[in-house]
Amino acid sequence: MLKGNGKNAVKKGEVIFQEGDELNQIGIVLSGKVLMQGKNVKMVRPQGSYLALNLLENPVYSATYTALEDSVIFALPVEGEMTIQNIIARNADYRAIMVSSQFRLAVELYRVKSSFNERAARLCSFAQRSYEEYKEICATVGVPIVGMEELEELQLYEETQQDNESKIAYYEEGAKIPLNATKMYFSYSETMAHFQVDEITQLVISFLEECSESAEYIKSLMDILCLRSRNNLFEHIYEKAYEMKEKADIPSEVHVLLNGILDEIGFHYKELKSQIQDVPEFNMDLFKGKVDNLASGEAPVIETKSQEEREEEIQRDVASLKGSMEQILKFASFDETKSETLRKNVDYLVNAPDRMSVEDDIKKVKKSITPLIFQLYLLCYRKIKEGLIQPPKAVELFMNFGMLDERLLDEEHLRFLCGIEPEINEGPCQVVTMMEWLDMIHEGKRDPSKSEFDEDYVENLRSLKKQGEITEKEQKELLENMDRRVEYEIMNMQMSNSRTLYGQPSSYMPILYKEAIFGYLDKILVTKKRINESVMHFSKLDYSVFYREVIYSNTELKIINETVMKNVYPDVILFPLFGTNASMWQEIGSKNKGTPGRFCFPIMTSSNIDDLMVKLFGRFRWELCRCIQGMAWNDVKVKSLTSEYMDYIQFYRKNRDLSEEARDKVKLQIQKSRNNSRETFLIDYESWIKNEANGSMKMNKVAREILATYCPFEKGLRMKLNSQRPYEVAQARSFRNAQKKKQEFELKIKALQKVTSKIPAEMMNTYKFYADM
Repeated sequence: MLKGNGKNAVKKGEVIFQEGDELNQIGIVLSGKVLMQGKNVKMVRPQGSYLALNLLENPVYSATYTALEDSVIFALPVEGEMTIQNIIARNADYRAIMVSSQFRLAVELYRVKSSFNERAARLCSFAQRSYEEYKEICATVGVPIVGMEELEELQLYEETQQDNESKIAYYEEGAKIPLNATKMYFSYSETMAHFQVDEITQLVISFLEECSESAEYIKSLMDILCLRSRNNLFEHIYEKAYEMKEKADIPSEVHVLLNGILDEIGFHYKELKSQIQDVPEFNMDLFKGKVDNLASGEAPVIETKSQEEREEEIQRDVASLKGSMEQILKFASFDETKSETLRKNVDYLVNAPDRMSVEDDIKKVKKSITPLIFQLYLLCYRKIKEGLIQPPKAVELFMNFGMLDERLLDEEHLRFLCGIEPEINEGPCQVVTMMEWLDMIHEGKRDPSKSEFDEDYVENLRSLKKQGEITEKEQKELLENMDRRVEYEIMNMQMSNSRTLYGQPSSYMPILYKEAIFGYLDKILVTKKRINESVMHFSKLDYSVFYREVIYSNTELKIINETVMKNVYPDVILFPLFGTNASMWQEIGSKNKGTPGRFCFPIMTSSNIDDLMVKLFGRFRWELCRCIQGMAWNDVKVKSLTSEYMDYIQFYRKNRDLSEEARDKVKLQIQKSRNNSRETFLIDYESWIKNEANGSMKMNKVAREILATYCPFEKGLRMKLNSQRPYEVAQARSFRNAQKKKQEFELKIKALQKVTSKIPAEMMNTYKFYADM
C-alpha cells in the first residue's frame, strides 16, 4: 500500500494497484509511465494522469496498474462519494491535473472503443463473405454443405449508444491544451472543474462498457471462424476439401479461403492479445501446416533462430548504441559547428524535467534541432551510398526509426528497436521505408515528390534558372543529378511531412524520445504487411478507388487510343518517426496520370491504421478526381465525383430531396470541416465506408447516391445491400453505367476475337472491371 497524501517512489515493474484488491487509494503519476491492464482494455498512463479515478463506486480495483519505468506516484485516499469533490476543493493544481487527465483518457478510450467497433464490423463482414464463398464452392464442386446457424443468423455488432461527435471533438481539443493553461482556467472554479470531471467520468465508464461488449463479440466470432475446437468454419472447409479431393483436384479457391481466414484471425488475434486478457491460444503455424498438407501431404518445416541466439544478438546491438549520437555524427562527417549545436541542444533535452513542455526554452531547443536532423540524414544517406564504411547499428536505427541518442529512450525502447527485423513487401502496394524510398529516387525508379508549394523537381530547377540562381547548363546537369534529387526529396517532402505525421505541432521534433512514444511497443510498429492488409480490406469496400482511365494502343491489332481501366495502387512511404497522423501527399507520382500516388505513414504509431487509411482513401478519391477533371472539377455540367458533390454542398439549402433535419446536419458538417470541401466530403466518405457498407444508414439520400455512383462497393456487398430499397435506388445509376460499359467492351472483345485468339490483358481487365461492378 502506498503512503497516503504523499509521494511514493515506485520501481519499474512494481504493481501499484492490483485488480481485485480493495479500492482505498487513487494515484497521480508525477513522473514516469504506468500500464493500466483491465479485462478488456490496456492503456499506458503517462505523467500527469490519475489512476483508478473513474470507477470509485466499485469496492475493488477493476484493473492492475504497473510501473513501466521508475515512477513517482502521489497517493490520495478514497473518501466515499465525496472523493473527487474533496480533491478538487483541496488543491487547484490537483483539479487542473484531474481535468487534463480526464480529457486525455476520454480521447484515448474513444480511440480504443472505435478500434474495437471497427474490428468487430470488419470481422463480421469477413465472416459473412467467407461463409457465402464456402457455400458457393461446395455447390460448384457438388459436395454437401454443413451449415452453421450462427453464421446464417449473424448480426452486425451495433454500438449501444451513439457518440456525440461534437463532444468528442471538444475533448480532443481539450487534451491538446497545455497543463499550465488548464490550471489557469480551472483554478477559478471548483464547480466548473467538478462538472467537467463528472461529465467525462460518465463517458469513460460507457466507453469501458462498450469496449468490453465489442471485445466479447470479436472473441465469439473468432471462435466461430477458427479458434474453438469443434464446429468452426475453418474445420468445415478443411474437411470438405478432402471430400472434393476424392472427386477431383481441390479448387484453388479453397486454399485462398482457408489462408484468408487464418490471415484475418491472425490479425485480430495479435490485436486482441496485446489489448485484453483471456484470449484463446492460436497457433498459426499449425493451421498453416494443415493448409499446406492439402496440397503436399507433408508438414512444413519452419526454421527460426533459437530464442537464446536472438536474445544475444539484441543484447549486443543494444550495447553497441552507447554514444549513438557521436557514432552518427562521426559516420556522417557532420560539420563540427553544427555538431556542437546539436550536442548542446540534445544534452539540454536529456536533462530536461519535461521534454513535452510547450515552454519557450524547450520549444527553442527542438526548433534548433529539427533542421540539423534533416541535414544529418542527407549526409548519412550519402555515406551509405558510397559504401566505403559499414554503417553502425546506431546509424541504421537513425535512418529507419529516427533514433538519435540512446539517452532519450529507455532500455525497453532500445531492445524493441534492435529486435525489429527487415520485412519483405508482399502485397499490391509498394510499401517502403524512407531509406528504400530514397534508393528508388536515386536509381530513377521514381521522380522526386512535389514540395509543399506544389513544385516538383523539374519546376524547381526552372524557377531557379528564371531567378538567375543557376545557369541553363547547370539546370541540365542538375536535372540528371541523382544526388540532388535525393536532397530535394529529403529537404522538401520528408521535412514537410514529418511535422504533419508527428501530429503534435507544439512538441514536434523528428527524433525519438520516450515521452513522445504512446502505446504498447508490441503494437506501435507499422509493418508493410499491416499496410497492405488495410489497403486490401478497404479496396474490397471501395471497389474502384485505385482504378483510373488510361490510354492504350496496339498498332498490330489496330487499337488506337482506347480508354481502358488500370488499377494503380499507391506507393506507401514509412517515415522514420513516431506519429499519430498519415498523409496523402500526391494523388499521382508525376505528370503521367497513370503513375502511383504517394501515401505517407510514420513507422510507429499509436493510432489505428485502418482509421488513418480510410481518411487517406477519401482524400485520394477527391484529389485524383480533381487532377483528372482539371478545370472542370467543380463544373456540374461535366459529371464527376467532385462536381456533383460541390453542387450538393453549395445548394443543399434549396435541395428538395433533403429534409430540414438533413439540411441542418449538412450545415454542421460544413462548419466542422471549416468550409473545406474536401474535408466535408471526407466526413461522408468515412460514413460510407464505416457505416453504410455495413447496412447502417447514416447518410442522407443525396450524399448516398453520389457516393454509390462514384465510390461503389464490391459486387457481393452491393447485391447484399440491394435488399434494402434506399441502397437499391442509390446504386442504380452506378449499375446502369457499368452495364453500358460492359456491353461496349464485350462487343470490342468479340471483334478482336475474329482477328486473334490472344486478347490484350488491358482489354480483358477493363471488361472484367465493368462486369464486376
